[in-house]
Amino acid sequence: MINRFSRILILFVSLVLVSPLSYSQTEIAARIIVTTGKVEVVRANGNRELLQRRSAISVGETVETPADGAAQLRFVDDAPVALGCASKLRVNAYSYGQVDTDQAELVLLAGNLRSIFGEIEAASYRLRIADSVVQGGARDFEVTLRA
Repeated sequence: MINRFSRILILFVSLVLVSPLSYSQTEIAARIIVTTGKVEVVRANGNRELLQRRSAISVGETVETPADGAAQLRFVDDAPVALGCASKLRVNAYSYGQVDTDQAELVLLAGNLRSIFGEIEAASYRLRIADSVVQGGARDFEVTLRA
């Protein structure tokens, strides 16, 4: 028969093994505030998923809105980003709250976006648009790519 101490030890070990801390986690860059239409994310492993309110977006993932859709995201530094219809936005890098390593790099592959910088300083914020790079500067911006 298992004594009480052994039961507690087994329970503790079981909790540690299934704890989220024991998994390799990617850092969350943003969460979805609202979507219109069937907005999807292409995960870093290539899998596609429909997004809904509070869905997490991590570094290396791409958010895609349909021709009749849109999405609003809030990044971890409180920067809001609105994606218009037929847009694709890839999150290349996003870290905030780590000493001297705050950075953001977003790539607009198609469509349009509107954003206001969050807590990451403008000098550490990069938005790539096709072959161009927008860095720092104004506190807010709006970009549209036309096919």
